Amino acid sequence: MSDHLDRLRSRLRALQVTSPPSPWRHVGAFAVGGLLCAGTASLALDREFVMVVSSSGRGVFDAATGEKVARDRAGPEDSELDELGLTVAGIGPLAGRRIRVAGIWGGGLPSTTSDGWSVTVVAPDWPLEMVVLERPGAWVMSERLATGCVLIDRPVSEIRAVGFSESGRVLVEATASDLALFVR
Repeated sequence: MSDHLDRLRSRLRALQVTSPPSPWRHVGAFAVGGLLCAGTASLALDREFVMVVSSSGRGVFDAATGEKVARDRAGPEDSELDELGLTVAGIGPLAGRRIRVAGIWGGGLPSTTSDGWSVTVVAPDWPLEMVVLERPGAWVMSERLATGCVLIDRPVSEIRAVGFSESGRVLVEATASDLALFVR
């Protein structure tokens, strides 16, 4: 291995999980066993939701509070999930809409916001992954630009999707067992 990669791995391993930097706040982590995919949608400029599909149905969370606002128990095969088009039929406040999702069938949530925030998943000890929130202009992979990067999680199960809502005000981390939400 090169000295550069050794230094990078050592630097990444030394990161400690901390609270997200202002203006971000951690809304919470919510158990969602068998989580397959997740997506975001908004009803108005100030109301955003996160939709998840798991092996036991669909759920909708209010992104600002973490409150579960809708739930059904239809399995993925019965939930109007389009695995190729990566959309799912909304429920509750999202009923009547198709929600784009990312997860085990592919796709991805935006990894950057319009004002320069970004999120990066790193795995210096693969398969163990780490989720890093980066301020505008920061980049965890560069020693020179690493200031402003914050390790926000070391998930214990496989990551299904990580990224921002279209507005850039919600950060979603969906793993095989949990949903973590961050907002600003």
